[in-house]
Amino acid sequence: MTVEETPRFDAYDNVYGRSRIESKIDNIVMGKDAETGETWQVARLSLYHGADLWNEIRESNDYELEIDLRPRSWWGLQTIAEHHSTEDEGDIDIEDPFIVQRGLIELYERVLDRPFDPETADKYNTRYGDYDRMLAFFYYDNRDIGGNVNGRVGFAYTKTQEEVFNREILYGLGYRINDKWSVAFEHRYDLERGELYRQKYEVRRVMNCLEGALLINERESGWDFGVEFSVTGIPGTRIRF
Repeated sequence: MTVEETPRFDAYDNVYGRSRIESKIDNIVMGKDAETGETWQVARLSLYHGADLWNEIRESNDYELEIDLRPRSWWGLQTIAEHHSTEDEGDIDIEDPFIVQRGLIELYERVLDRPFDPETADKYNTRYGDYDRMLAFFYYDNRDIGGNVNGRVGFAYTKTQEEVFNREILYGLGYRINDKWSVAFEHRYDLERGELYRQKYEVRRVMNCLEGALLINERESGWDFGVEFSVTGIPGTRIRF
């Protein structure tokens, strides 16, 4: 099976050995409703930085910014941005097993001004490509205040070097029919290809100390059907999870 045929989220799922320093800070603002006394997280700003001291493939730095604004407890806007950059491109490790392919790819694309073999290019981008990712969406959930609806609509974007991996609109909606049954769906529409490329559907049933669901996913290459059971409590007790 080639790299292109292997199911994955994107080209950066691979994990390599490394030593790394990471730091994160969260700034949180809480709010309280004057009439009901309800409290909730009104705003959150999270800043993250990760720096490699050693990496099996190539040292890198990562910066992440996450903003969550929730004027009311049942709706809000969340934005997440990430920048990944490798170290000085002038550093060359002659022991790197990919060094020959790397040189050939760069020479080929500079001379012919077009991408090389997609599978080899994916391997190259995984190891050496800087990339930027962004996810922004509006969400709504009124179930905690007696409602039956939750949903979100947003935009996702990934770019490595000069290649856009995905530019898509995502949207989903869930509806609680009653105390026992609920249904939900989520779609992802690819603006680059002009097609709906990911579909997810769910039917969920709440039982005594159990919760079951039928999951249906469409992943371009076919449909997946799954059954999920979760333990939500211990029978005969008041313990609930």
